[in-house]
Amino acid sequence: MGIDCSLPATAYGLIKRLKQSGLYDFFEDIFDSQSIEFQKPSKQFFDYVMSHITDFNKKEALIIGDSLNTDIKGGQVETLTESHSTFNRKGESSGYRS
Repeated sequence: MGIDCSLPATAYGLIKRLKQSGLYDFFEDIFDSQSIEFQKPSKQFFDYVMSHITDFNKKEALIIGDSLNTDIKGGQVETLTESHSTFNRKGESSGYRS
């Protein structure tokens, strides 16, 4: 399983939160747009990520994102299942759409 962050600084914070929650070991890799030099929702970005996840299968993939213009649009372009989720400043879910 892989995960994407828009910026390296965001990735470092995410890694910390994943470790604290006990979820870190479920992810094979963490990708950030700056390091791989492609931005979501470009096809190149998703092609890169998919090619770097062992045994990647589109039918088993799920894109979860908070941006309709990058996360969800990219998932739609690649014909992946996507889920839109938003959170308020307290980290509480304020809604989702799949």
